[in-house]
Amino acid sequence: MRLLNLSIVSLLLCFTSNHVEAQKVLQLEKINSLKIKKYYLGDVLTFQLKEEGDIWLTEAIEDIYQEKGLVLFANRVVNVDDITAIRSFRVQRWSRPLAKNLSLFGVTWGVLSLLSPLAGVPLTWAAAIVPTASFAVAGIVRILFRYRTYKIGKKRRMRLLDMDRESFFRQGP
Repeated sequence: MRLLNLSIVSLLLCFTSNHVEAQKVLQLEKINSLKIKKYYLGDVLTFQLKEEGDIWLTEAIEDIYQEKGLVLFANRVVNVDDITAIRSFRVQRWSRPLAKNLSLFGVTWGVLSLLSPLAGVPLTWAAAIVPTASFAVAGIVRILFRYRTYKIGKKRRMRLLDMDRESFFRQGP
């Protein structure tokens, strides 16, 4: 029974593989490293161009033309070599838990400081200073690490990948 199911599934995959669309990817690579970041069709990309200066553009990727080195956005066609930086708005792994724990520490310190007179411990200025400083540091961490900028150049490069069947089986340059 298991062999029959496996053969039916493999036959279905063989017949439907002609209608599968290719995967087109804009890939940000770190040189001499296995770390990559992939952007697919439909992903929103925030980037800088050489001729635009310090202006950040945010657009969705509509299509990728690997042979010409072009990326089609809604309002423009951009050469991959003209992209100088990419900005990612995913916060870094350590910053969100750090800010959350600092805020929790500030709340806990404040509540325990306000409850300390019940145990006979006098209320001091630390009851106000420590929670305030904790909230301030948490806010600074949230602001400073809300995005990450990847500069394209010596350490990183952009590549276009088009993984369709015709380009895979094509022979020659």
